Amino acid sequence: MGEGSEPISQSSAFRAQSAMATPAARIAQVVVIALVVASYVFNAFNLQPYRYSHLNPEYNHNGFANYWGGKGYSPVLRAETFQLDSDLMVILKVNRSRDASIWENAGLLPGGGDRRTAYPSGAALEGIWLAAAYRFSHAPLINFLNDVARPAYGTLEAVVVLLLLFCLLREMNAGPVATLAAGLLTALCDWPVFFARNLTFVGFLLFLPMLLGWILPRYGGAHRKAIFLLICITCMLRSLCGYDYMTSVIMSATVGSVYYGLCEGQNWRKLASTMAQIVCAGMSGLCAAIAIHLYQLSQYAGSFASALQLIHSRAVVRISPFAGAAKNQAIWPVVKNAVIGYLTVSTIQIPIGSHRLYVPLGLLVLVQLLVLAVHLVRLWKRKPMTHATAAVLTSAWALLGSLSWAVVFPGHMTPHVHFDPILFYIPWIPTLLFALGLSVAGDALCAPSAKIAAARPIPVCAGSMK
Repeated sequence: MGEGSEPISQSSAFRAQSAMATPAARIAQVVVIALVVASYVFNAFNLQPYRYSHLNPEYNHNGFANYWGGKGYSPVLRAETFQLDSDLMVILKVNRSRDASIWENAGLLPGGGDRRTAYPSGAALEGIWLAAAYRFSHAPLINFLNDVARPAYGTLEAVVVLLLLFCLLREMNAGPVATLAAGLLTALCDWPVFFARNLTFVGFLLFLPMLLGWILPRYGGAHRKAIFLLICITCMLRSLCGYDYMTSVIMSATVGSVYYGLCEGQNWRKLASTMAQIVCAGMSGLCAAIAIHLYQLSQYAGSFASALQLIHSRAVVRISPFAGAAKNQAIWPVVKNAVIGYLTVSTIQIPIGSHRLYVPLGLLVLVQLLVLAVHLVRLWKRKPMTHATAAVLTSAWALLGSLSWAVVFPGHMTPHVHFDPILFYIPWIPTLLFALGLSVAGDALCAPSAKIAAARPIPVCAGSMK
């Protein structure tokens, strides 16, 4: 369609979906489901998230697998060697549920080692529900966690990620080849695989708000209100498991509305209003979790003031990462090492025979800047908005959403290079890959979905796809 063409009609939008309804496309979708489930539930591709980083040369070869293996911990899935440290408190919590109430310490996770002090960074919902489930199991704890809990978490995350992937593929009207390529890349993403079976971070709750936000523009009325409520509830549950990455999780729910708003040529005030409503829904869930957590802490610490002090002291540590370094005028090395660590860490691992091709985060940042510059020049030349341009602009917004956690809580980013790269998938990397897919696909594959076209035509993008 050239410039000045008529808006995409409902019938043409239905025709545009034909590529995803062919027998070959259906077979490709089944293969994608198998790939993602095999990777996220069983780590079939043997991914090790931290092995590619110049920040810690000790881990360049086998990463933490060798580190924990040297300590006698040899799980079936090598990726779980990364999880032992972060899962330790949950394991202690579940183990103690044999002889004590699961609500011991007001349901809070115990501190490190064998101390029974509170860990004031979350309400320990993940420890509570696993402890409750373990009451019905007669297996040894490690068997219950590895054979039941971890596969269940991995399956839930695989379902959420697959639903999100198929939403994006449907928007692209991807054929069998594009579907297979996208599915393989999804299966080879290091950090979502790492988090899928993690007992502490509950990975599927990290990605669910992004999925809900993506489908939000497709509905109106009561369905729309229900999705807002689900975003609120999901953010509350995730916060009760821990506050890690919550700014990025909440911002991820805005990505779908930004994309469709740009496609429709929405007035910026209307778009900002929609985004504000989504953020308010997510923040409402976060605030509800904080209120519950404060009540828990007040029961543990003896007073509401003491509970506030516990949360405040923890927040100060996360907000002020350089307080100790500033006294010694050593801020720059901390910043430099963290930046190098994130830019060089692997985001996608592609097995090639006995070798692996690593896609570092820095390369994706460079790609983002290049495609953004190309499309900004296009807009500067007063070219009409296209679906690809809308997706590229949305990916830039998604990057800001991912970085929001680093801006608000840099004290969490600098010491946690070994697992914080996950936030770049919430929501940036999936959105960037979607934008690149639209840019490559061209006009024939970029029609909007039938339901969106029927509910709300997209005249701006529809008349300008190249």
